[in-house]
Amino acid sequence: MAPRNVLLIVRQGANRGLGIGLLKVFKEQGYNVFGTIRPQTRSDPSFEDLKTTGATIIDLDYLEEDSIAAAAESYGNDQALDVLVNCGGIEMHPENWIDTTAESLIYTSEWASIAAANKNNANDCGTHISYRMPKSALNALNISVAIELKAAKESIAVLCIDPGDVPTKLSRWVGDIDLNDSVHGMFEHVEKATI
Repeated sequence: MAPRNVLLIVRQGANRGLGIGLLKVFKEQGYNVFGTIRPQTRSDPSFEDLKTTGATIIDLDYLEEDSIAAAAESYGNDQALDVLVNCGGIEMHPENWIDTTAESLIYTSEWASIAAANKNNANDCGTHISYRMPKSALNALNISVAIELKAAKESIAVLCIDPGDVPTKLSRWVGDIDLNDSVHGMFEHVEKATI
């Protein structure tokens, strides 16, 4: 059986945190791995960590249509894509809604469409609104895509997986779930997925 291809589209880059963690797990399991980074990340020391994985690195700036087109061309139209991982977060601060500014909401909406919080997006504490809004939008997008794919009779599964409260740069290194446990758990969900 030929190796399967996985493309990790990670907003902050596949060079750290959950992005590089997932990339390594897929690579260990024999996948051909493609990871995206923001072009300005190439000067970050973590870029060297990404290079050592042997993954194919693709520049991608979410806010630039030309960059998106170039990334798609770089991946190529002639090879199958077996798994697409689209993950990313944005700073969770300010914590309280009263401290949330229009500027912080506009910033988050630049890369994720603002959607009304749907009831499938758990929010039992009401904090970090500028973080939760894009997550709600991503959930709404994934649900819509899944419905459209089903209606078109495409054999593509769409999963929304919560990595848990993992200490990463995004969370300012606060969290109670080990990154390695999180990425292995997410990989298991992908492997068990059915249509």
